[in-house]
Amino acid sequence: MTPTEQNPSSDPVSGELGHSPTRHSRGLTSDDGDLLGLAGSGAEREFAARAVAFLRARVPRRVAHYDAKLDNVLFAGGAAVCLVDFDTVMPGAWLWDVGDLLRSAATTAAEDDPDPRRAGADPSLYRAVLDGYHEGLPDGTTPAEQEAAGYAGALVTYEQAVRFLTDWIEGDVYYRISRPDQNLDRARAQFRLLASMPLTRIG
Repeated sequence: MTPTEQNPSSDPVSGELGHSPTRHSRGLTSDDGDLLGLAGSGAEREFAARAVAFLRARVPRRVAHYDAKLDNVLFAGGAAVCLVDFDTVMPGAWLWDVGDLLRSAATTAAEDDPDPRRAGADPSLYRAVLDGYHEGLPDGTTPAEQEAAGYAGALVTYEQAVRFLTDWIEGDVYYRISRPDQNLDRARAQFRLLASMPLTRIG
């Protein structure tokens, strides 16, 4: 279980948007624009759908960590030495791991920054994560896996933004919060981070 999760038996991703109008009106402001629309339609949704189709067709299943964010990387003497928190390990695609690391390590703001204008991808950090990932790939890595890393950050960031927004709508039942509307702040920051990330053209 990740540090922010409080109810792993629930499924915040599958919840339908639109069930709680009081919750919507209490926290959303005019500055959010179509925040809810971003989660359910438009370019981001099309990108995610195409990426998933790409994965199913071309990327092989490996053993993946599935929570490889910066908080789960152990450092010693300024160097990363290993990952921790292995309760999420399962068969899957490696891109989820590099994507989560890009989302958490290449950002210019905290995940729950109340001011989403501060959130964005730092180009030098983003490039460093990708370079390190490619340098560490073992023999036998497929071209599709290498290509997938180019849009992994955006895919995982979109997924996480939707999860935060869904959890806020449903009453903060999955991720731990320490203040009101923290999950909404997380969603806003993730959508802003997503908008700043480079994408690799798919198909």
